[in-house]
Amino acid sequence: MEFWIQPDKFLYDRTEAINIKFLAGQPFQGTNWMQDKEHINCLQFYFSDVVDKNLIENFGSDPGDSLQLAMIDEGTAMLTLNTRDSLTGFHEDWEEKSNGDSSTQNEAGKDTCCKQPVILQHSIKTILQVGNKLTNAYGKKTELPLDIVLLDNPYSSEDSNEIHLQVHFMGQKLKKATLTIWHASNDGLSREDHITDTDGKIYFSMPHTGEWMITCVKKITLQHEEPEYYQASLTWGYY
Repeated sequence: MEFWIQPDKFLYDRTEAINIKFLAGQPFQGTNWMQDKEHINCLQFYFSDVVDKNLIENFGSDPGDSLQLAMIDEGTAMLTLNTRDSLTGFHEDWEEKSNGDSSTQNEAGKDTCCKQPVILQHSIKTILQVGNKLTNAYGKKTELPLDIVLLDNPYSSEDSNEIHLQVHFMGQKLKKATLTIWHASNDGLSREDHITDTDGKIYFSMPHTGEWMITCVKKITLQHEEPEYYQASLTWGYY
């Protein structure tokens, strides 16, 4: 079970409508997130050296509402969403990922939900490209508790087929975290699991095709309290 931001596409022209959905389910096959803005902690849009922190006012009050944006200027842009804590059904793969153990990961697309409720908070983001101008919004510091940060612009014309990223949790580099990389293309859906190094980083081969999703889970347990799970995702694509 994943939760992510899904635009109608990732490459736009200036002033073109950007239609955003928030989906939950199997990667690239989810359904609308059936919550409203009361369940959102912050919803922000990053472009050039500007951050729009009042985007939540554009989000509807009805469950499953989507979001529409437009950019006047060219550049790389990033949209982030952080939800409030909620109770949800526990998934076995969250425990495996949060412990940095990829040896018992479930098969791609397999959903393993148990009845035990847990506290869950989402930190999700997507990176878009408007026009041809490349800007640095992709790597901006955000307010997401669990943040997957690209260190390279995925829309660079230098197709080196290698991209670097770093994971932060509460502002600190997160080492030994399990990241799942999903790639949907004409060849189907592929999955790779990577473990961050002592600097919270990984790198991987990245052809400029289809769409990409990277996910991560972090578990914390305070004394005498139930565990809380932070789930993060990052998406971008080439259509």
